[in-house]
Amino acid sequence: MSSFFQEEDPTPPNPRSYEAFGPKPESLAEIAEKAKLDHGENSFEYASALVKLGDAHMVQGRLANPRAQECYETALQIVQKTDNSLAETAFVLDKLATVKHSSGDTAGAATDLKSAMELWQLLEAEARFVTDTYISRRAEDLERMEKVVAFENIRPPEL
Repeated sequence: MSSFFQEEDPTPPNPRSYEAFGPKPESLAEIAEKAKLDHGENSFEYASALVKLGDAHMVQGRLANPRAQECYETALQIVQKTDNSLAETAFVLDKLATVKHSSGDTAGAATDLKSAMELWQLLEAEARFVTDTYISRRAEDLERMEKVVAFENIRPPEL
């Protein structure tokens, strides 16, 4: 498995930094900054920490979506610069599609999810971080998103 999912410090430094739904974004932000200092701003470790931070923001609710999206976009830029990181790129694109869809950007979500699906098609099953069942569910999601986008783009008839 990719080093993208291996954590240097799996738990936040303070047990009080946990909430009912996982670590607080503040504690994960500290871990992300530490990863950035220790490994560099273009490292898989930093990108992985940003994905976890984005996930924590997503748990906070819709108002935190812009911060989650920012984390995922930065992580995506990092993994796209790395050779042989198709699985990681697809993973982050899927996360980005989720946050965009949750924020109401169905067209952007469909674009990102379609890119992730294309990358998953290129990879062997063992190289992906997701199962075939997950991919088929996301394909259904993509189909629904594309129908919504097509409907939103329909112009009313001229009167």
